Amino acid sequence: MDNFELRLNSGKLIDNDSKVHEIGVIAMGSYLENHGSALPIDTDIKIASYVALNVALTTGAKFLGTVCTATEYDYIKHGIHNSLEDILEELEEIIIKYSKIGVNKFLIINCHGGNSDVSKKIEQLQEKIRNNFKEYGTTEKELEYIKKIKYNFKEYGNTEKINIKIKSFGYIHAYSEELSIGKCIGIYDETKFNKHTPENYGEIGMVGLPEARLNNKYIDKEAKMVESIPAVVNEQYGEELIKKMVNESIEYIREFLMLK
Repeated sequence: MDNFELRLNSGKLIDNDSKVHEIGVIAMGSYLENHGSALPIDTDIKIASYVALNVALTTGAKFLGTVCTATEYDYIKHGIHNSLEDILEELEEIIIKYSKIGVNKFLIINCHGGNSDVSKKIEQLQEKIRNNFKEYGTTEKELEYIKKIKYNFKEYGNTEKINIKIKSFGYIHAYSEELSIGKCIGIYDETKFNKHTPENYGEIGMVGLPEARLNNKYIDKEAKMVESIPAVVNEQYGEELIKKMVNESIEYIREFLMLK
């Protein structure tokens, strides 16, 4: 058989649109960042992954995994981070890799505030990939694979169709919202909550990070609130936040499907 036909209409697909198979969802956060005592160091990426996977399950889009790297502003010192260039380089590799299976639209779900500057570089990254897209395949086996992909995904190799969007969600660091989401998705440890205070762990609300508070008035404002209002863990609230994130992300999938 020269070509193999995939049943693109099978299974649960948003609006019963098989073009959703050309959309990939990527989670971006931070793997190495302190979040007090009741949340793990990889809270951000776990939240982003949970949202991204549920968006993929709900719509039929492809879940493409996570971005390993993360960046942060120099004045915020609560973890181990990479440069903005490191993230863009990794994103380029991920996008090029998955474009080989017919994906040409990519939604990045970011749950780490330090990655905010990535959004400023998305259009530039998109143009770079469009201008440098190359089909791999030198052996007969590789060329046969490409032929089968092209048969099922007619836009394969059409660089003008490559489209990247980023949706960011931000909450006060290791405070009520993240704790409530953490409880809902199973990463919060209730037995460690009694020590989860900014007095014990300065990164909570950035209360104990003077350089961050001095350099960013929004961080300082949030820190003052955290100092005066103790964190509250509410699983129902966490569920509401997750539902909101998933639904807002799904709208991006719908926007992708409307593109010609």
